[in-house]
Order: sequence, then C-alpha cells, then structure tokens
Amino acid sequence: MSKPKDSILVALTILVAATAPAEENGEWECVNPTAGQAAVCSWLWDVGTVGSLCVAVGERGKLMASADGYSWEDRVSGPDEHLNGVTHHGSSWVVVGDGGVILTSADGVAWTSRTSGSSIRLADVTWANNLGLFVAVGGEILSSSRILTSPDGVVWT
Repeated sequence: MSKPKDSILVALTILVAATAPAEENGEWECVNPTAGQAAVCSWLWDVGTVGSLCVAVGERGKLMASADGYSWEDRVSGPDEHLNGVTHHGSSWVVVGDGGVILTSADGVAWTSRTSGSSIRLADVTWANNLGLFVAVGGEILSSSRILTSPDGVVWT
C-alpha cells in the first residue's frame, strides 16, 4: 500500500533542490546520492532536516547525511532492517524501522540502537511539541498497530 509520502520521497531520491545562494532561479537538479556505489542501490523512504543538515533513511539499513542537500555520505546505521522514518528535535535525531528498530543520534553521524519493546514494523516518527514526546507509529498489515512514545528518544513506551 503506497502512501502520498512514499511518492514524494521517491521523487526526493531522484531530485534534490539546489540550494547554492548563487542559484536564484529555483531550478531542480538531478542528483544520485549513491553515485560511485552502483553495487549498493537502495530506496530512500524519508528525509529529515535541521538547519543545513539532512538525514535520509531507506531500505536495508540505508542511512545517509548531507550538509547541503547535494553531496550525500553513507552513515553506519547498524541494522539491516528497512529504516522508514526520521525526525529531529532539540539535540536528538530519531530513526525508526522494521522489526521495531529505533536509532538515535546527537549529530547525525554516530548512531545508537535503542530498545523499542516491540518487533513490529515502525513506519514513521515525529516530535509532538505540545506533548514533549517523540511519537512513533507502525503495524503489520491486517493484524496489529502500535503507537510508541518517548520524551528523549531513548526510553520508549
């Protein structure tokens, strides 16, 4: 089942806005974030930003970062599970994925695996400012769904 966000994110894997100050015409430029790595081809499912730092996540543990939205570098995520959602708030990045995977990072470079208490597919994560909580959602088709919350991205309920 495809959701509108999936279509947008697939487009983001193909097109990235050129953000150089000299480029005032607002044109899009085609960028391959895995150029030079033809043997490692992965779909990217979500992208999060804070300031000029972008973090993208995708299938088979794919995690990439960019300081300008144009040049991308692989980051070591650890799990081989699909990573489906990423968000940032304050001083923390949170990534969620299949098998209940949750990763956190202070800098978008070094990632730490956290215990979600669930093995269910986590589809997305966001920061609920009015609640002061990260909220992750997920589920398995035709069976169960989950909503997990955490004030710090480390301990989940």
